[in-house]
Order: sequence, then structure tokens, then C-alpha cells
Amino acid sequence: MSAPLPAPESPPPSEPLRPSEPLRPGVFARVAPLRGPPFGSFLICVATFLVTAAFLGGLSGAEATAFWTLPEARLWHLFLAAQPVLWLASFLAVASDFRDPERSVLPRRTPYRAGALACFALTLFAAALPIVIQALTHTSLLPPEAAQATRMPGFLWKMPTLSAVGTTAATVHAFGILCVQARLYELVTQLGETSIDARVREYQRLREQLRRFLGYAAAIIGIATLSTGSLRNLILGEMPGARFSAALVMAYGAFFSALLALMFLPAARSLTAVGESIAEELLQASLGERRRWSDWMTERQAIRAYLGLEDSALKVLQDSIAVLAPIVGSLSALAFSAKG
Repeated sequence: MSAPLPAPESPPPSEPLRPSEPLRPGVFARVAPLRGPPFGSFLICVATFLVTAAFLGGLSGAEATAFWTLPEARLWHLFLAAQPVLWLASFLAVASDFRDPERSVLPRRTPYRAGALACFALTLFAAALPIVIQALTHTSLLPPEAAQATRMPGFLWKMPTLSAVGTTAATVHAFGILCVQARLYELVTQLGETSIDARVREYQRLREQLRRFLGYAAAIIGIATLSTGSLRNLILGEMPGARFSAALVMAYGAFFSALLALMFLPAARSLTAVGESIAEELLQASLGERRRWSDWMTERQAIRAYLGLEDSALKVLQDSIAVLAPIVGSLSALAFSAKG
């Protein structure tokens, strides 16, 4: 009977992190404990929904009663009241990405931070471009009958207020996407300053942050597009002679889908390029003297999977749907319209 095989020796501390090995304690930074009472965020979101619903419809009066009796208005009101809840929930989810020093997405170096702020200013101007065009041409995307058809108390000042806050909420996540790209450029310049383990951790964190910012920005813009489509259905249902073209709703969705793609696609390309560079560095460090083709292929595949460079088709589809969420929302709203 042969003797049992000896247990494998643990690698020395100086050995680079290998994707095929289990994670060692202390490799990743400690996760910050949850703060606040249990279900605190949920209760805050519920309270926000109720307050927003009361703010939009009014607490009493004949106008408020008439508003709630319209079936189309209930759907539109639901979309409107859900938007501040989504804004608040997204802020709570990404607060640590800006506030926590260990995981902050803000660029560390002044040139990269200035570049991210400059791109953010251009993005903010582009997002406000439809409003600027309306102000300069003294026109409105909404028909004159909108206030009368909705019967919402204070329609003329409540809707611009919600639009302004919603645009600000979406641009916060857009700023996060731009900061991720700036941090990726910084990561490339840290080749001789930080260890490979630290760059791998930073890269994986930036990858998750990029997808999180994209998802929230797409959700905010998507529900705003659905709200615009439901408003069109309400106006056409109450005033069949009103003019509210479906092309306006589609143009609204297409514009913000293009804007979101212009921000996300360069960041995604930078993420892939930096990931490929880190993968090659890990591959050279882990192979050592082994140069056989089979070893190279196996190790390379494991490293790429570990860094997320070989995402499944489902994840790619999720990112694509997120980028196209605004225009998909506009088409969904028009699909339920009785009048195209």
C-alpha cells in the first residue's frame, strides 16, 4: 500500500495572485459593515413614494379628485411617483462609490479629475439640450392641451421641477461612468507603483462600478421615457383632437440612448483594453519557465475568466439592453397606445 501524498505547500507571500488558486484571506479589502436600522432604506423609499404621490396629485380639492378618477392618469401618476424612489434608491446604492476612500471612483490625480469634470459638463449640456432648444425657439414638446388634459394641480411647475431633478439624478450616474474611465487610465500609469494584486482588485471593482452606474442611469432614463409615453396616451385619450406625435416620444428615447452609448462604449472599450493588459501581465508571472502550448492556453483562459474578459452572452445582452433602455421604453409606451 502506497504512502499518502504530502499536502501541497502554500505559496510564499511574494507570489503573484493566480486566478486558478482559491482566494487567500486578506487579499481583498474588508467589506464595510451595513449601517443604519434594518429595512431603513426600504422604509425611506416607501415614504418617498407616498410623499411624491401626494405632491403630484394634491391632498384635497376638486382637481385632485378629478385627477385620481382618470384611468390613464393613474398609470402616468404611478410612473411619476416611482421616479423619485428610483433616484433615491440609486443614490443610496452608489453613495459609497464616491464617499468611501478605499473604493472611491473619483480620479486621484488632478489631470484625470479635470478631464472627467470637463466631460461631465459636456454631458450635462447635452442632456439639457432639448430644454435649451425649447427655450430659444419658444416652443414646447408638450401640446397646449397638456395641463387641461391631465387635470393635475400645478402641472406647469411640477413637471419642469421633476424633469430638472430627474436630469440631475441621471447625470450623477453618468459622471460615475466618466470617472470609471478616468480611473482606468490612472490604473495603466500605475504599472511600476502598485503590485499586480492591487491592480487586479482595482480593476474588478471598476468593472462592477461601471455596470452599476450604467444600470441605474438606464433605469432612470427608461422610466422617464415610459412616463412621457403614458402622458401622451393620457392626453390623446382625454382630448382626441390634440396633437402629440409619436415621433417625439421615439426621438426622446433615441436621443438619450445615443447619449448613454457615447458615454458607456468608450469606458467599456477602456475596460477591455486594461483587462487585456493585466491578463498578459498575470500570464507571464504565473507561467514562469513553463512554455508549453497547453499550459499557456489553460492559464490564459483561467486568467481571462477571472478578470471577466470572457463574459457570457447573457451579460453582454444585459449591457446592450441597458444602453438601449430609453428607446425600448419609448417603443413600449407606444405599443400600449390606442392611437399611434
